[in-house]
Amino acid sequence: MSKPKPGRVQQSHKAPARGRRRSLDERIGVHQMARSVPPLTLEELVEVSRIVDRATVRRVVLERRHGKSWGVIGKKLGVTPSAAWQRFERAARSTEDP
Repeated sequence: MSKPKPGRVQQSHKAPARGRRRSLDERIGVHQMARSVPPLTLEELVEVSRIVDRATVRRVVLERRHGKSWGVIGKKLGVTPSAAWQRFERAARSTEDP
């Protein structure tokens, strides 16, 4: 490990930087949890994926009902606003009040 240059603050990699939110993996210990759970079959993984997809659609619909833009939703999902719109617009539109 090299010595820090004078006048520079050395950052620790143990704690998140101030103002940085910890990822979901960090918060729930997904990697540690995955090691303690027996391996899932392909069929079980497909079912988990379907459950997560349905929960994601429900959450996007709720976010739209609360006035969130496609840009905000896309950012939360890690995609562009147009990608979020293309993926979820039909579900969001079908649940809107006429």
